[in-house]
Amino acid sequence: MRDDQKTKQTALARHLVHFLAVAETGHLTDAASMLGVPQSTLSRSMARLEEDLGMQLLSRDRRGTDLTRAGRELLPYAQRGLRELSLGIEESAAALGETAGIVSLATISPTMGRRMVFQLVGGFCEEHPGVRFRFWQEPNETVLAMVRSAEADLGITSARPDDSALTGQLLDTDPLCVCLGRGHRLAGRETVGLAALAGEEFIGLDQRFGTTELMLRLCARAGFTPRIAHIGESPQTLLALVEAGLGVAVMPAWSREADINVAVLGIEDPGAELPIWAVYRAGGYESPAVRRFRTHVLHNWPPRLAR
Repeated sequence: MRDDQKTKQTALARHLVHFLAVAETGHLTDAASMLGVPQSTLSRSMARLEEDLGMQLLSRDRRGTDLTRAGRELLPYAQRGLRELSLGIEESAAALGETAGIVSLATISPTMGRRMVFQLVGGFCEEHPGVRFRFWQEPNETVLAMVRSAEADLGITSARPDDSALTGQLLDTDPLCVCLGRGHRLAGRETVGLAALAGEEFIGLDQRFGTTELMLRLCARAGFTPRIAHIGESPQTLLALVEAGLGVAVMPAWSREADINVAVLGIEDPGAELPIWAVYRAGGYESPAVRRFRTHVLHNWPPRLAR
């Protein structure tokens, strides 16, 4: 390829990055600020892009900058082209033994609370410092939907996917335990059957999370329906409510490690364990960073927690 062609292609890529910033913000000033370039530089870049393509892409007025019909037509192709270029750079770096890129990871709250996911990420980043992560903490259904739509590359969830578009691999099962206030009549025991808690008030996670659904099934099997007095959206909130004496809670076993003044008892009932699944799309492209992190998770779960 001749040098002048390389120069034109490099300039085109730069102009398209500028074009996408203007399309996203709707204003030259905001786009220039986002890109960290002077507004005059951005204006010249847009003018050069329009000149090279022979069409007007932007219309400007006092309120901001809008895309013309030609600009709207170009937009998805520019987005796709730059995304493909980014993936190509990742593939090239991987071929040289380097890994770079972004991994989007969605987890359910109890798993996030264990710190296990973060421990895995830390170990991976030590080996691949060029990889960056985006994290979400959501209920099971949301995690599965995010992976299905490619918003997340990998999900850690307690729900086994029943969608042909998704693949799930069982990582582990997490035993459940009962958390009681230190002054509770059962606080001195090491284990308890759930039937012994039939008259208690329970504190539960939002039912969108897998722990509460499993607790309800186990209690029904033990012959009672638990009275849920309070509902929290995080395991940490539940533990604080237990410590305050407002009820008992069924929690994943990682709560034994929590820095909070509660009694933690094992559950004698069979089946009192929460599955932990790694979920990813069954087909489609995976960047080297995503592929290597998924392999890292599957090979290293459960990680050793740092103290």
